[in-house]
Amino acid sequence: MTHLLLITFPLLMGVALFVLRAQTRLTLAVGGATCLVGVVLAAQVPTDRIVRVLGLVLVADPLSRLVLVLLFGVAALVCIASWWLPHGENFVPIALLTLSFATAALYTQQEPFTSTLLLVSGGLLAVLALIDLPSGSQRLVERSSIAAALKYLVLVVIAGVALFLAFVLAELYQPGLMPDRASPARLTLALLTVGFGVRLALAPFHGWLADFADAAFPVVAALMLTVINSVSVLLLVSALQSFPAIVFDNDRGFEILMGYGVFSALFGGLLALLSTTPQRVVAHLLVFGAGISVFGVATTSVDGLSAAVLAVLTQILAIPLVFLSIAGLESGWATAAELPRSRVVPLFGLTCGALMLVGVPPLASTVSRARLFAAAAEQGSGYALLLLLATLLALAGVVRLTHRSWAVLQAEQATAAAAPRAAMRGPTLVLVLLVALALSVSLRPEQLEALVADAVRALTFVSGS
Repeated sequence: MTHLLLITFPLLMGVALFVLRAQTRLTLAVGGATCLVGVVLAAQVPTDRIVRVLGLVLVADPLSRLVLVLLFGVAALVCIASWWLPHGENFVPIALLTLSFATAALYTQQEPFTSTLLLVSGGLLAVLALIDLPSGSQRLVERSSIAAALKYLVLVVIAGVALFLAFVLAELYQPGLMPDRASPARLTLALLTVGFGVRLALAPFHGWLADFADAAFPVVAALMLTVINSVSVLLLVSALQSFPAIVFDNDRGFEILMGYGVFSALFGGLLALLSTTPQRVVAHLLVFGAGISVFGVATTSVDGLSAAVLAVLTQILAIPLVFLSIAGLESGWATAAELPRSRVVPLFGLTCGALMLVGVPPLASTVSRARLFAAAAEQGSGYALLLLLATLLALAGVVRLTHRSWAVLQAEQATAAAAPRAAMRGPTLVLVLLVALALSVSLRPEQLEALVADAVRALTFVSGS
């Protein structure tokens, strides 16, 4: 019953830490320890073994197990960094509840209505995280935070309704029994696109993401956006696996979905180039990455789906890296007199994380991008050229961001007063660990890529599997 333990343990710890939320140091320490225990439990969950609990089917595949190990590990690192960085009073309880809901959603992939309900519940937790204030704060919630929270709340509800309707249509449709009835596959795919498009911030549903990144504390954005992105892509794949008729009766629909993915990647890359703040650049890089992932899924090929899944695994490391680096650039991790030397590490981390989101080797898997362009070339050379253009736009945005950030730090060195601050070695260690882990995975990717390829080939809707 390791499945159930991994769901209930962070849930119960989150409730307990809510009572102790005023004890910030204790809450962070216990929350980090809980996440480490979650890593151990997630690694021990047996794969492909069906467990029934209260009428629900719980099953873990190798891919979901790997994602949960990474999510709990990243959450532990974020808790460590939060020891020095600002965050809300309820951050740790909300983080543990979010991880519990994400675990339940991944283990109930064969129960689409249940997983959708868990996605909506996780969205409500993200809203609470947005308007959370530090312990003992005397100020009110800012108007921008309330606006971002309300926007995200409305979109989460819309996404939930669209997904519920899509799954109802998919459940009712039985190919072959009523040949005279029109297939609802196209409408189902359209509803799935709206639902997951909101979750993944595909254009034109991307507006909430930049507002979220601006309004939330960096540690909150680091964890919440990581969970939202990774779980949403896996559940999209699971939805197609649960209802393969959506794929087999919908060739034209998936061609449109591929074009939509390319459009979102181009739009995200262009916005990343035009954005002026690090938070918005990163948010639009995530829009670019979402378009890449959706295109890979829409190809329904081994190469395309493998590229999409590998991109998700890269984002699990890259999103915390960029937002923790942004926190370092904003607060400074040493004395102001030592600027910009004191911020070399966060600037380096921001650049590395942004390059990971773009997919630049060696920080991201070379095979992942090779598979992506191979899948695009199979669909037509135009797709490959457009994806290359989107990648170049996103890369230009990263270069512009790095140049601007370095110029700002040099200007601060010339004008800032030498106000002493305590050195923060913890966040620096976290950034170094994330970069080192990304490099180790990308330089020796054989086992990871073999695991992903085997998981993709096991999917029934994949062509050539």
